[in-house]
Amino acid sequence: MVRIRTMTEADAVAGIRVGGWRTAYAGLVPQSRLDTPVPEVRHAMALPVM
Repeated sequence: MVRIRTMTEADAVAGIRVGGWRTAYAGLVPQSRLDTPVPEVRHAMALPVM
């Protein structure tokens, strides 16, 4: 079953995306950049486009 994620799931989806990015770029991007808190705009990217 496929469904559109809800607003309450947006933070979880964003966290998974950011975690994947941090893992994938470890050793390629300075660690200080990877440790930087993620702006709220990243959370908006996790929301569905309608």
